[in-house]
Amino acid sequence: MPNSVTNATSNREERRISQIQGLPPDDVKKATDQWSDEGRPHKACPSLTKREGLSTPRRVSFRASPRHCLSRRHSRPLILLLHSFILPAAPLAQFCPPLSLSFFSFLLPLSYNAIDLFTRHLVFAGAMAIPSCSRWRLRPIGLLYLFYLVGFMSFACIVAIWYGVNSDRDYIHPLLTQLIPAGHCACQTSTTFQCSTCLSCSEHSLVPQLTSAPKWEFNSDRDSNNEGLSTPQCKAAFPGLYEDVFRAESFWRSQGALATEDLDRIPLGFGMVRAFISRGELYVVAARAKQEDHRRKIVAALSSIHRALVADSDRATRRDIEFVFSVEDKVEDVTSSDNPVWVLARSAAEQGVWLMPDFGFWAWDNPRNSIGPFDQVVERVKRADIPWSQKTPQLVWRGKPSFAPKLRRALMDAARDKPWGDVKQVNWFERTNIMSMEDHCRYMFIAHVEGRSYSASLKYRQACNSVIVAHKLQYIQHHHYLLVPDGPNQNYIEVERDFSDLESKIEPLLDDPSTAQRIANNSVRTFRERYLTKAAEACYWRQLFEGYGHVWNSSVPVWSDVYQRERGLRYESFILLDSQMMFDFSATGGMP
Repeated sequence: MPNSVTNATSNREERRISQIQGLPPDDVKKATDQWSDEGRPHKACPSLTKREGLSTPRRVSFRASPRHCLSRRHSRPLILLLHSFILPAAPLAQFCPPLSLSFFSFLLPLSYNAIDLFTRHLVFAGAMAIPSCSRWRLRPIGLLYLFYLVGFMSFACIVAIWYGVNSDRDYIHPLLTQLIPAGHCACQTSTTFQCSTCLSCSEHSLVPQLTSAPKWEFNSDRDSNNEGLSTPQCKAAFPGLYEDVFRAESFWRSQGALATEDLDRIPLGFGMVRAFISRGELYVVAARAKQEDHRRKIVAALSSIHRALVADSDRATRRDIEFVFSVEDKVEDVTSSDNPVWVLARSAAEQGVWLMPDFGFWAWDNPRNSIGPFDQVVERVKRADIPWSQKTPQLVWRGKPSFAPKLRRALMDAARDKPWGDVKQVNWFERTNIMSMEDHCRYMFIAHVEGRSYSASLKYRQACNSVIVAHKLQYIQHHHYLLVPDGPNQNYIEVERDFSDLESKIEPLLDDPSTAQRIANNSVRTFRERYLTKAAEACYWRQLFEGYGHVWNSSVPVWSDVYQRERGLRYESFILLDSQMMFDFSATGGMP
């Protein structure tokens, strides 16, 4: 078929050439103009004709006179060029729509074929928009160069943004920091804590006094490591600590209740564990770890749960429960926020999840940084602490900008070249700018910045007798409800997420060190000496068991009739497994 069309076209051209041989120039021009207008003309560009030899319905062809409209010869490179610009830009538009690339975000649901059709129509519309008789009309080759220039600039912009997001250099140009996407637009959201209980209320009123014995009071020196506090003692010692448990319990009560079927619908991804507590004993049903980092976090979380259980004198009488927890940083990394998963942190909109203490309270250790149990870190900090008057009057921060480039580079830029700023990036490979937590505590001010989600380093910074300076937080951990940004109980300094008011918050405190010292002392009393102790962690775990049990409406069988074996492996046996067996563990060898 293509050969026949080509031969017909060739014969027609030969006949036309023979007809104009020997004619005067004016007659030749008249004849060629008549031939170019053959067929049905396009109303926007008369020189466009219907392609011959095609079956109906006919399609408009780009085969036109170069003198009037964009030729097919020039449209092909333009279509390819637009492809090279739109396809890489579309994922970036999804990453953060508020960027200028948001123009292309509507292309994301479309297939590549749809994008191809879009670009072809765009080129065609551009050609039709150029008046054929305009003396200022851009020639096709000029239009092609223009598109090449736009494509090159777009590619350079994409490379620059990629560099800004992934670079850990101390300085990049301020213009580039403005182009860096914020990561799911975290720059626009934050959480305001509204605690229904308070730090200044009477703790004694929360403990029922049934005897004439002296009223019990929490004493940090005596009780901070006591993991066996009774339920009344836990409520008296830590008012305000259980706010998120109450919130989640209220949410699921409004949804009806929780049952085994709700857990069965949750796909168990990497970094997730399904477990249950029966008669006060912890069983592991299934666990999945993608890497050694996951496995260590899972073991640490299970160990914290087990520690809270064995210290409970009422463990055997507590209600049996079954649950799923995740050690990933973000809820959306592993599951939907509508699922009743125990997680390390959540945003304000993620109502269905339950907050649990992070693995670092048990211990944390990785090849690059050995930290140890949290209470051991606190003891090291206490030994190395120095009087307030001897602390360096500066704001200190060490971290990797690439973990949250928008936030962390905003801090670096705000503190750059300031006499009160000691803010630097860390290079773990070259071992530069690394600072121990004890050395952090030698400064009056310590900055805290979230990472891709929450930052577990906050509790280590709160171990210091220093003023914590944190931006408005987006992610909530279980103890964040105790953060007080102002008033007599103020225990940290809150700044905007872009750190635009950092200087105006720091300099008055440098001029009034007594106010700064009061804030630091409040932080120590609130967190280091009370709400971040082993006693507080154990109390929170047991309140989580109790609150979750209030809305749990299913039995928790230990024996599986289907597999004719126990559904879970006791914690004591699980931690003795070879590491490789923990990576994809199932107690029954199948589904829970």
